[in-house]
Amino acid sequence: MTPQEAIEIIKDPNRHYRAKADGAYEYTEFVEALETAKQALEKQIPKKPLKTYGGAYRCPNCQMKHFNPEWVGTKYCDCGQALDWG
Repeated sequence: MTPQEAIEIIKDPNRHYRAKADGAYEYTEFVEALETAKQALEKQIPKKPLKTYGGAYRCPNCQMKHFNPEWVGTKYCDCGQALDWG
């Protein structure tokens, strides 16, 4: 689900309820939209980079990006995670 799709679903959740055969409603798209929004908000909370061997750093969110020691001070990883170097 894209962020734009999530925003549209959250704006009008009633449109996205699906009736089941027993008359109950499931909220699968709405719950997925809320999870997408939650993940985006969590990335805005700065997290400390993880120091690895040799003085490099990894993003605490994606674990894949390696930062050079000279890059200390970079505010965001490529995945969007805010970084706290303090």
